[in-house]
Amino acid sequence: MSKRKDDKLISKLFAEHRQMMFKIAMGILHNKSDVEDVVQDAFLWIINNLDKISQIPCNRRACYFANIIEYRSLNLINRRRAHPTDDIDEYKDLSCDISVEKAAVERITGSGIICHRIRVATPRHNGKGERQHRIDEERFYSKLRMYSLATGRKQLKTYNKKTNNV
Repeated sequence: MSKRKDDKLISKLFAEHRQMMFKIAMGILHNKSDVEDVVQDAFLWIINNLDKISQIPCNRRACYFANIIEYRSLNLINRRRAHPTDDIDEYKDLSCDISVEKAAVERITGSGIICHRIRVATPRHNGKGERQHRIDEERFYSKLRMYSLATGRKQLKTYNKKTNNV
């Protein structure tokens, strides 16, 4: 392609997909500056591989870009895990195993199943678990008076019998 056509295609891709890419990265990273870095990095990769991108049908590009953003966001998390910063509290919630998630995503997308990304730890998606944790906090943990491990276990056993009809 000519330089002028390349510039038009880059502008078009940026205008069409920037917001979607930003949302996906924000859902993973939860930090605006990291999201901007990842989106910029992804677009630099897209620009450097424009010949490949132009061969992808227009209706498949959004899915392709979503995968690029997802993997670049996960790679940023993995790099941070491998080389922690001084402010470790900022990254303490990054304890999930990213390699397992990647493998699961690859199996699902390869099987033809249509996937919709959801936000992690959303109560409406895991309502029973979230609701049970809240109930346990109200009924048990807030009232727990544990003086030894044995008394804590005894109180938990009593609570489980009472609530689970065991």
